Amino acid sequence: RFESENGNFKVKLGGRMYNDWGWLKEDKDVLEGIGDQVDGTLFRAVRLYTSGEIYENIGYKVSYDFGSGGGRPSFADVYMELKKIPVLGNFRVGHFKEPFSLEELTSSRFVTFMERSLNNAFAPKRNTGFMLYNNLLDKRMTWAAGVFRNANVFGDSQGDRSTEGGYSFSGRITGLPYYEDKGTKLIHTGFSYAYKNAFENEFSFDSHPEIRLADDFVDTESFTADFANLFNPELAIVYGPFSFQGEYSFVDVDLKRSMDSDPDFSGFYGYFSYFLTGENRKYKKENGVFSRVKPNKNFRWGRGKGKGAIELAARYSELDLSDEGIDGGRLQDLTLGVNWYLNPNTRFMLNYVRANVDRLVNDIRLDDDNADLLAMRFKVDF
Repeated sequence: RFESENGNFKVKLGGRMYNDWGWLKEDKDVLEGIGDQVDGTLFRAVRLYTSGEIYENIGYKVSYDFGSGGGRPSFADVYMELKKIPVLGNFRVGHFKEPFSLEELTSSRFVTFMERSLNNAFAPKRNTGFMLYNNLLDKRMTWAAGVFRNANVFGDSQGDRSTEGGYSFSGRITGLPYYEDKGTKLIHTGFSYAYKNAFENEFSFDSHPEIRLADDFVDTESFTADFANLFNPELAIVYGPFSFQGEYSFVDVDLKRSMDSDPDFSGFYGYFSYFLTGENRKYKKENGVFSRVKPNKNFRWGRGKGKGAIELAARYSELDLSDEGIDGGRLQDLTLGVNWYLNPNTRFMLNYVRANVDRLVNDIRLDDDNADLLAMRFKVDF
C-alpha cells in the first residue's frame, strides 16, 4: 500500500494464485455420453490488480486475470467510481460484477468451496455498465442496482446487433435482522433480481460439476429467446464456528415464439461449515457479503508455533435445465470439503464431489449416472 504525503492519492497492489489438481472417475454411460473426465492440473486464477483512491471521493480498480482466460490475459474488475455521494451513496462505471447472488458477489478468495455451486450457472457475473450502491441503518441493510450491456472478457459489448439497446438490469437488497458480537452471530437475508436481454436473440445455460477440471455435464445449448427474468433469494447464518448458507435461483425465459410455452429453469444449494479451531466466517456489512477468515493463530514452525484454522464443510446443490422441450439435463452434486487456513492469505483446500446426472446426450440416456471427483487447491492471495 502506498499513500502520498498529503493523503490525496492512495494505491494498493495485490494479486492471487490458485493451482488446482484433480482426479476424476465416471460411470460407463457418462464416459460414452459426455466423455472421459481426465485427471489433471490447471491454474484456476492468476490475477494481478491495482486499486486506490484519488482525492478521497474517486475510487478505481484495474485487475487482469492470466489464469482463466485460456492462456491470455483478460479483464476482471476494471472500473472507476464516485464515492460518498449524498443520499445516493456510490456510483460505479466500467467492467465489474452485476449485483446478483451472495455466492457470486463473495470473492473467490473467501468462498468456502473450490467452486461455486451449480445454480451459479444463472448468475450474470461481470459485464460493462453503471451501478449505484449504498448501505443503510448502520450498515444493517444494503442495496445495489445497475444497468449493463453483455460484454466479453475485455469489457466490449460484442457488437450486439439483435436489438437497438440490448441493455439488462440487475438489483440486490440485503438485510441483517440479527447481528451480535461483532458478527460472530448473525442472520443474513437477501434477494436479487435481473432482467437479461438475450445476446443476438439466443440464450444458453450449462454447468460442470463443482470441480473445474470436469466437462460440462448439463447444457441447454443455444436456443432462440428474447429475454429472461432471474430471481434469487438468499439466506446465511453464522453462530460462532458454525455457519449455514443457501440460495435458490429461478429463471423465466421468454422464447419469442408465440406458439411455444416458455421454459423455466431452476437451481439451489445449501451448505454447512464448522471450524474445528473455533474461528468464524467474517462478514462485510457495507456490501452484504462474506470476507476473509483470520485464524486465531497462524500456522508456523518453531517458537510460537500455531496450526492455523481448520474448517469442515458439506454442500448439496441441484441444477435443472430441462423444461418445455429443452432437455439440458439435471445435475445433482454432493460436495465435501476440508479447508486449512495457514494464515489469512494462504489456504489449502480439498474437495470431493459426487455428481449425479440425468440427461439425453449423444443418443445416450444418462439416468442417475455418477462421477466421482477429487480435487485440491493451493491458494495464496495478497
